[in-house]
Amino acid sequence: MKKPKNRYKVKNPEKYFYLKNGRVIKSLEELPYAIRVINQSEFSEHVNEKKNDFANWVKHVFGKEALAKSLNNKTSKEEFTREIDNYLNKDRTHSFSSAIIATAIIFMILIAGLFVLKPTITGFVVQEELTKYTNELNLQINESGAFQLDMPVQGELTSFTITGQLIGNGTASVYFEDKLVYNSKKNLINSITGLIAGNEKQVKLKNKTKQKQDNNTNQSINNSNNSEEQPKETQKQETDEVITTEFSDICQETCSLNINKTSYTISYNIENVKLLIKNISYTLRTKEEVDNEPPLFVLTDELV
Repeated sequence: MKKPKNRYKVKNPEKYFYLKNGRVIKSLEELPYAIRVINQSEFSEHVNEKKNDFANWVKHVFGKEALAKSLNNKTSKEEFTREIDNYLNKDRTHSFSSAIIATAIIFMILIAGLFVLKPTITGFVVQEELTKYTNELNLQINESGAFQLDMPVQGELTSFTITGQLIGNGTASVYFEDKLVYNSKKNLINSITGLIAGNEKQVKLKNKTKQKQDNNTNQSINNSNNSEEQPKETQKQETDEVITTEFSDICQETCSLNINKTSYTISYNIENVKLLIKNISYTLRTKEEVDNEPPLFVLTDELV
């Protein structure tokens, strides 16, 4: 049998209830449990026609006069335990209900305070802002090199893209620090597989047809001087195709970054091609401390 928690616990050992068999009862909750486990003979040692030790203990130690009066009219173990259990259950229910009501009242007061007082958080609040910057360059590049990009404000760089044009049949690649931004070979493969970030379009332009003819072209003239006919060499046509590639907002490895510097290096490798960088775009995340102190209202002489 599980013993109940002791709400009515006796702190002074001199006021403990000592049974005839030596058992000690230290709380009101232990009383019905102790009565159940003793035999009838031991119970009669404390409850008989001359006295009721349990009722006296309840009255003088705990001050429960109503419960003590009810126990004075009981003569059996079952009646005692039932009466004490009923009292404790009612007392627990009443205490629980009181606690719920008190909690509800406190909660309602807090809610009312939020609406009436309208508390605000004061001090400095850090606000984050994402800003996209675009630099128009129109930079024509014929050979490998690099240039420095200074940031307009201090902040965390989160992305970098490039827009431009590639003229010729060679190759070109652009790097932002050590990260690849654009590679003409890689972008050509990715544009087929769908792995490219940005847009790229190729246009083929044909140059004028070159015609070549060897010294034996005018066969009619040479045939008059030679007894044996020389073999004719057919006319050859050679056509050069110039590929123009346009790309917009390309960012192979720079679509998502987390760098915080004041300046960055942009480098490029050029092989038999002309690179035109129209513009570059980048996004900065900046932080700003904002004073969140509530406004102060001052009464002037005009308002008083």
